[in-house]
Amino acid sequence: MKNFQKKRGFYLFLTFLTIFSSSIMNSQLNPTLGETAPLIYTESEEIVFTQGSSTKIVWIVIDNDPKKYWITNTFDNNETYLQSERPFTISKIEIKPVGIPIGNNIIRLYVEDFSKFVSISDVEVIVFPSSPTTIATAITSSSEEPPADSAGATGIFFSIPAFIGIVFLRLIRKKTKRREDEK
Repeated sequence: MKNFQKKRGFYLFLTFLTIFSSSIMNSQLNPTLGETAPLIYTESEEIVFTQGSSTKIVWIVIDNDPKKYWITNTFDNNETYLQSERPFTISKIEIKPVGIPIGNNIIRLYVEDFSKFVSISDVEVIVFPSSPTTIATAITSSSEEPPADSAGATGIFFSIPAFIGIVFLRLIRKKTKRREDEK
């Protein structure tokens, strides 16, 4: 009977320790848990423009709290707005790059959410001079600012209570072994 009560007390203590450590971890992790930068995809990997066509660059944005977006064009290290800051209303953003200069252009979509994460999607548009048509191909890439937190911090928060639990279990095991040896 005593052994059962000891085990019961031990399990109650472990339950309390688990709940307590979980609440501490949640308070530490909740501010960053689920806060990631918006994901941005282009509708197609390669886009070909011809002069006079209605071809557009189409971005698909996935985020749970988008705030605003803007689109710029970088040519010869000069960045100009193609669309100024606008409130985010729809997850599909389209732009027809009209009037961009001949040469290497980088059309960049910025999406900021309420968590202050900014995702950037670059579309490299190379405009070739030719008589009736202007052709541009687009290659997409995406990045985020600030970079997403690594899983290392989460692992540390979860490993500390586990380590304490293991040490605690070993101490209890040694203690019970001594008591059994004494009997």
